[in-house]
Amino acid sequence: MLCRRTSLRVVAAAAVAAPGAALALNNAYNLAPYGTATATGSDFGGEIAYGIDGNRNGDFNAGSVFYGNANAENPPLFYAVDLGVEAYVDRIQIIPRTDATQGVFGNFRLTIAEDDGAGNPGAVVFSQDYNATNFESGTWATTAPDGARGRHVRMERLDNNYWLTFAEFEVFGSSEPLKFSESDNIARGKPVTVSSAPGFGAMLTSANDGNINGNFGGPGNRPVYHSALPGVGESWQVDLGAETQLDHLQLFTRGEFSRNDETGEVWSTTTEYRVSVLDAGLSEVGAFVVTPNALYSEDPDYDLLINTMGLTGRYVRVETTKDEYLAFSELRAFAGSGDPLLVGDYNQDGVISSRDYNVWRNEYGSLTSLAADGNGDGAIDAADYTVWRDALAAFTAGSPSMGVTIPEPTTLALVAAVGLVAVRRRG
Repeated sequence: MLCRRTSLRVVAAAAVAAPGAALALNNAYNLAPYGTATATGSDFGGEIAYGIDGNRNGDFNAGSVFYGNANAENPPLFYAVDLGVEAYVDRIQIIPRTDATQGVFGNFRLTIAEDDGAGNPGAVVFSQDYNATNFESGTWATTAPDGARGRHVRMERLDNNYWLTFAEFEVFGSSEPLKFSESDNIARGKPVTVSSAPGFGAMLTSANDGNINGNFGGPGNRPVYHSALPGVGESWQVDLGAETQLDHLQLFTRGEFSRNDETGEVWSTTTEYRVSVLDAGLSEVGAFVVTPNALYSEDPDYDLLINTMGLTGRYVRVETTKDEYLAFSELRAFAGSGDPLLVGDYNQDGVISSRDYNVWRNEYGSLTSLAADGNGDGAIDAADYTVWRDALAAFTAGSPSMGVTIPEPTTLALVAAVGLVAVRRRG
């Protein structure tokens, strides 16, 4: 994700904080990669561990997609994650397989269970059934746990039919009480105005109904907002009811993309958003241009964090910057004083992870694209990798895992990139 701040007034930049300190913004992060996964089984090389490896790449051929068939002799069809510790769960997100349309998110039960004292599932603290009559293939997600505390998270197909396949089973939470959860979302249910009527069956309230399911055709009140018309400046705006100091916003994109089966062409409904905060008189006090990685990319975005530290306003507006339809699943808003982003958080999602390494890798050698400029010297080089590596080690030091795998760039790549930077500097 690329998030550029364009404000009408200068506000203290949320640049860096000491690595290893308390989490910036929300203290919820994806706990699943630090846990252990089990399932009915795996097939075609889609290993069980791939579903919690932290890699969102949905191309099965990239070697990071879980696949498991139902087994009539060994029911039920399930996927489960032992987080390793009791944790407060904010939300669960399942990032889909993308090289094929696989409508597998149907007729399933999601449960969270406590530790029974011996590391096994104990009392169930959350249980909800979903999609009894329909199947979905896009990003599926829910905030329904709303801080439920447990160790074991399980998805089970109630019909024991077909198969399960997805890129990532994400459990966002914390071993400490959550700073923010759905109960703290001040945008939920508030009045909404739009530049033109919603279209294709979407509703005004689709984007602040508390439902972060990214499938447009989801059951109920259509969880994804979609404008009736395309165009620059198509907007959706929520009235928070009063001037409020905002800690941060979360924007959830549409969890599907379009594909032309004949040509293979793929495209997203909205490729860029402008998110602004306005005061009671509708004057803009701060704005951000957010460019998410497409769902079909190697490192897709779905949940976009916008650090509004220092901004106070009554309205939040989401709009297009291009001649596109406006479509997104949800906007969450949280009140608070805010925190700076952590050093090494190159994709600006509030945590340190391998996804920040991906940003550094893709910007390696650049003097203009500087999201991964961890040491602030105006160039993306080996030193910025070291900044991220040290920040990741500090960030994960208290995780329930026994350790974390840190990707290492090849020596030749480092030499080539550093050499490129040196040449550019001399030029």
